[in-house]
Amino acid sequence: MHALDGIKVLDLGTFIAGPFCATVLGEFGAEIIKIERPGVGDHLRRFGTETDCGDTLVWLSEARNKRSVTLDLTDPRGQQILRELIADIVIENFRPGVMERFGFGFDEIHAINPRTIMLRVSAYGQSGPNRDLPGFARVAHAFSGLAYLAGEPDGPPVTPGSTSLADYMTGLYGVIGVLTALQARERTGRGQVVDLALYETIFRALDELAPAFQQFGFVRERMGADTVNVTPHSHYQASDGGWVAIACSHDDMFVRLAKAMGDPDLASPDLFGPKAARLKARDEVNSLVSSWSGRLPATK
Repeated sequence: MHALDGIKVLDLGTFIAGPFCATVLGEFGAEIIKIERPGVGDHLRRFGTETDCGDTLVWLSEARNKRSVTLDLTDPRGQQILRELIADIVIENFRPGVMERFGFGFDEIHAINPRTIMLRVSAYGQSGPNRDLPGFARVAHAFSGLAYLAGEPDGPPVTPGSTSLADYMTGLYGVIGVLTALQARERTGRGQVVDLALYETIFRALDELAPAFQQFGFVRERMGADTVNVTPHSHYQASDGGWVAIACSHDDMFVRLAKAMGDPDLASPDLFGPKAARLKARDEVNSLVSSWSGRLPATK
């Protein structure tokens, strides 16, 4: 038995965020029905590395545990079939207003089945000044501030890891929203709408960025592999050309690192023991750690 056995999900999403949410729900037992376009299928079938079977690795990853049906939602016949399929959860990530034009806004879906939960994913949310603008994960990375923060101090903004991080994070937040709405439905008997914007999930993960600006006017800049509030906390090259990641988040950890470096006095109170002293001498501390790591191989 799986946690979501008996829950039926209609996946009307395209590309990654909505479909990924449905994929995760399917991994926990939900029945997923994927709605595709007649004749051409879902865009994701052709997005990513192609395989011998004709579909891409991305599609095969995000379409597992799903059954597909093609529906033309501009055709009354397709709309009628969709009405008959609506059950527990409907997932869509069209631009705001598209589902309403098809006749399947939340109010209409609620009229069909008051217990239905609707997850809506868009670039900027269902309301607000940017609601009508399109957007993908890369745009969300830029709008949220992540791309601005990523990269070397003297280099351009970058997308970390060349991945659709905003899509996957939004998909996970979608899972949280749907599960929360299912829990509420147990008490009220009624479904809810979950409204997610791609940029919001990235912005939420940027720790103290917003309050640091609100309180102190501090604007964080690109720092490469470094971290704003602690040091040494970066990537350091080893003697064999490999790289090691060292995370030293508080004073006790630096005491242990100094011992491992063979120079415990580095962690003395009048040198680099206090975090404030290390931050003030970031370049010097990084140079000492880099010199030490450069004498050792990354692998044995």
